[in-house]
Amino acid sequence: MEVVRNEKSERTQIEEYLNFHCIEEMLDETVNTIVEQRPLNPFLEISKIIESKSLPEILSVSISSVLVAGFGCGIEAYVGTNLGQFKGSAMYADSLESSSLYSKDFTKLEDTLGSALKVLDPRDIIKVDTCLQEILKDDPALLLAMSMACCKAGARSKGLPVYKYLSEISGTEMCLPIPVPTVVTRILGNSDSKLFQQVFLFPSAATDLKHCMETMLEASKRVNTALRESPSLAPTIVHYRGTIRVNSESIEKVVKLVRGAVTSDSSHIMRVGVDLHTNSVPNIVPVAYQADGGMGAHRSGMDVAESAIGLLRDWEVVSVEQPLELSDIPAMRAMREKLKQFMDSLQSDQTTEGLGYCLAGVGGQEGVPLQVVADHCTVADIRTVAPESLYNAVRVTLGKAGTISAAVALCKQARSAGWAILVGVSREYAECTDSFLADFAVGVGAGQLLAGGLGAGEYCCKYNRVREIAEEDSSINFAGQFFRR
Repeated sequence: MEVVRNEKSERTQIEEYLNFHCIEEMLDETVNTIVEQRPLNPFLEISKIIESKSLPEILSVSISSVLVAGFGCGIEAYVGTNLGQFKGSAMYADSLESSSLYSKDFTKLEDTLGSALKVLDPRDIIKVDTCLQEILKDDPALLLAMSMACCKAGARSKGLPVYKYLSEISGTEMCLPIPVPTVVTRILGNSDSKLFQQVFLFPSAATDLKHCMETMLEASKRVNTALRESPSLAPTIVHYRGTIRVNSESIEKVVKLVRGAVTSDSSHIMRVGVDLHTNSVPNIVPVAYQADGGMGAHRSGMDVAESAIGLLRDWEVVSVEQPLELSDIPAMRAMREKLKQFMDSLQSDQTTEGLGYCLAGVGGQEGVPLQVVADHCTVADIRTVAPESLYNAVRVTLGKAGTISAAVALCKQARSAGWAILVGVSREYAECTDSFLADFAVGVGAGQLLAGGLGAGEYCCKYNRVREIAEEDSSINFAGQFFRR
């Protein structure tokens, strides 16, 4: 009689255990999912589904310094959970100062971060990033690396690829962006100057990602050849972060050469974009701008606006980045009016050749003859200037945003203002080989990825990651001709 009672007691405990953890329901759900999907390796999928049911828990944090191409130093952060270890990488802006990090002991900081994060769910990205900001507010590179690692941990806990996890967080439909490679960097001022302008290629006529990648590669090669055969530019050429860096008397001269190179073959239709990297002169009212890295005379906002429109008029440039300060409302209004007058004159001139693409609308968006991109931008900036601004796009750089949740918030605000989103690498410092940026671009639905030039692996890997994502999930639409989505 006692044996029967013990058997009943054991059976009751088992049932209570199964019911408490919902194991039978979970197994039924798993079997139903496998039957519906019928994967080639059902056991692998079963393990992934069961793994995703585990309660996420951050168990450890480790930090280490790493070498980065260009004589720089980066930081790698590893976050360990019950589902594995996840890495985030970031680069320090000042390579001279960062070189001392190789001898730094991170043990105390690892303990502090580990203790603070243990009570947090890595899927709660805002709480995690808020905690990280409080501890790492004076170390932006490590802050980004930790945020990136925790984002990857959160994705794994959800049983999702990083790009799908970011799509869920941002509430945005995923999109394969067009790759926008940098082909030339024009140095401003002396050879040691950190100020520069860049020229990009927009494969605006590509119908699919494979065609887009082929077009981008071929056009970049032609630009490379044209630069090396230019008598005035060839002696100044050096390789710079995946691009060719030159000294030239004007950005217009560089754009002319690039434009000629990419239009020499009608089977590869490419458009040109320019990062003017305009810098205002401190403590001057009204706002004045420095020409050529401060080496030239000061210019008014009206002068800068005229130069930007000149690039459209003379060389059919489709995108201009950072022409004016966001605070320079009068100059922005003037440029917007000048742009309208110029396009009105084109529409009324039936004999005008060229510029048909801009008249139809850049990136497939009617009424946008020129993409004007804001940099150094925050959520508050967009809220303030959007009603008055001539800007219609924002470049989102993870290092400037600080954390992944802040970058997602910036994308949301830009989209609500009707701005296009360009996800890009930093102009100020080199890159690590982490391809997270591509997952971010796809996840937030950005139509354009500015991941640098094709002359270095740390930039190419980001474009290659977009291709991998396309192969993993064929249901994701390619931005293509409608890259201002």
